[in-house]
Amino acid sequence: MEEEDTGGTERQLIEDELARKQAELEELEQMRREAGFTPRSSLRRTPPQGFSTPPVPYSIPAAASTSMAKRPLTSPEDVQETVRRRVAEKRSAIPPVSGILSRPISDPSSGSDNPTPSTSTDSSSGISTLDKVALMEKVHAALKGIATVANASNKLNLADKTTIGSLSQDILAYVATLEIRLGEKEQEVTACKLKCAQLELSVAQTQTLSAPPFPYAASSVPSADSYAARLKLPKGKPPLCVQSKGPAVIVYPNNDSIKSSDDTKTELQKAVQPGTQGIKIHSVRKVGNSGIVVQTATIEAAQKLKAAVPPSLKVSDPKSRRPLVAVRNLRSDPPATEFIEDLYRINLSDDPDWPRDKFGESCRVAFKKGRKDVPRTTVVMECTSALRDKLVGLGSVFIGWDEAEVCDYVRVTCCTKCQQYGHPEKHCRAAAMVCGKCGETGHRAAECQSATQCCATCKRFKRKDADQHATAALNCPARLHAEQQSVNMTQYG
Repeated sequence: MEEEDTGGTERQLIEDELARKQAELEELEQMRREAGFTPRSSLRRTPPQGFSTPPVPYSIPAAASTSMAKRPLTSPEDVQETVRRRVAEKRSAIPPVSGILSRPISDPSSGSDNPTPSTSTDSSSGISTLDKVALMEKVHAALKGIATVANASNKLNLADKTTIGSLSQDILAYVATLEIRLGEKEQEVTACKLKCAQLELSVAQTQTLSAPPFPYAASSVPSADSYAARLKLPKGKPPLCVQSKGPAVIVYPNNDSIKSSDDTKTELQKAVQPGTQGIKIHSVRKVGNSGIVVQTATIEAAQKLKAAVPPSLKVSDPKSRRPLVAVRNLRSDPPATEFIEDLYRINLSDDPDWPRDKFGESCRVAFKKGRKDVPRTTVVMECTSALRDKLVGLGSVFIGWDEAEVCDYVRVTCCTKCQQYGHPEKHCRAAAMVCGKCGETGHRAAECQSATQCCATCKRFKRKDADQHATAALNCPARLHAEQQSVNMTQYG
């Protein structure tokens, strides 16, 4: 009996709930009728005037119908919210750069609201086949299309937004293509620069390994270890190569039976076998008093050579020359003591590495140079290698009221009688006078009647370019070789 009462109570509750729901539905229906709103199955957009495309009824895509089946569109606000969500989803789906570059070429200047692929270019090739000018024209047309759509109406509809989005992707594709091409060109330029650097290094190494033939330097082009890297020459002077050699050994005869330098060389060659004893000899040249100078390659080679010299010969070490530094074109001619004092007080007194005593022992005024027609003086000093490095590194010094340039001074002597380097005229042993203008014998340059010039030194060695420069010119190969010899015998440190 109690079970029947419980079942009847539950049925009564269900019936009461159904009646309440039915009443609520009738109340909502009454409110809808009073409001006068009837939802339509489809919403049509009224096209603007002049729009030739017929209106398309709005329909929910199949992909979205499943997710929206639980919530039907019953008001204009629901429809607008759905459209906004779909537009936002399309905008967020940005394709990758590879997809953009392979997309068909659109033509925004065709006049339609929706850009269409261009028929003049194969769509399978994409925009990567266009040149720079065509890409810039496409960018200009896309920007013009965006401006046209934006200025057509103050309020953009969905078609206008789609057009602007497509044109924006076109611009991104064109700019990305130009950027990729720029990167490729930069890589090509870098590769070319690397190749040029490798070729320059190869040429420099070749010039360093190949020594110039005697008696001329083969070329005035500096090698990897160039003279200009260590020495600062005056303006207009070609750089000279500093050759890395060992110490030189001077060999003189020890008795009267040896009469010439050739006899000294023959005697030394009988006693010394470089191949057997492992002595590296760079060069051999003659000097006065029947002596020879043997230029070794290393210190060990010089020591072995000294130990192997026979008793008939004697060995001596050459005197090392200290570097010469020139202070050029002073407007005054100060005395040597005043020049040294100004050089130290104005330029080096604040340097703790150069106290007064050390500076005084490291330099002296060797000589002065000047011309009568120019009121200028060049002071040439003899310095230690350390002081030479300091002064040349300064570039210029202050002397009294002047600021003068500092550079190395390489001195060579050219005989005015035979036009050869290494000795003055008073020590010349030549029998005939050689003209320094035409290169012929029998007269001096002041007495020459020739209308052409010719280097007498190069003519003696039968060089083909002897008529292309004067004797003792700055670019003369004989002078460059003499200066090279002077540099090699100077102790630059």
